[in-house]
Amino acid sequence: MDNEVTDRLARVASGGEEVPLPWPIERRIIEVLAVGVEVGVMGSSTPDWVNSIVEYLDEGKLPETREETKKMKKRAARFLLIDGILYKKGFSIPLLRCISAQEAQYILIEIHEGICGNHSGGRTLARKAVQAGYYWPNALRDAREFSKRCTKCQTYAIVPHAPPEELTSITAPWPFA
Repeated sequence: MDNEVTDRLARVASGGEEVPLPWPIERRIIEVLAVGVEVGVMGSSTPDWVNSIVEYLDEGKLPETREETKKMKKRAARFLLIDGILYKKGFSIPLLRCISAQEAQYILIEIHEGICGNHSGGRTLARKAVQAGYYWPNALRDAREFSKRCTKCQTYAIVPHAPPEELTSITAPWPFA
């Protein structure tokens, strides 16, 4: 009997039957987007490094030289074009969305310094970006450079090979003492 009002509220919130309540209520649907869902808003819809791959997959356009054509076909086999968005086929993750350098910087900032960011190092930062479902060439290099430029990481990082205090030399009174 104590949970009667709570049960009524739960039924109304779940969209079930309309239940009379002792007070008027207002139903609202709040939409919250996750970080990086609207990545196309940040920069261009097609990253600059994938134009040739998109042209090949979409229109069948090949480079002029035979070597470049062979290289393009081999490279494009690892990519997939869905509704105008290029995805890379991953090993453990099904599809990775291909993003531009500007979008990559935004994603690195959100992962490194965002709400749940923990100022991780370059390799971990690149791995988290891939786990989030994004791909761009040189991701590891960009993540390492980004973490090296982070002021907080450089200020509060542990210096791994520094002694805790100044070293003083000790002289022995005779050899092998």
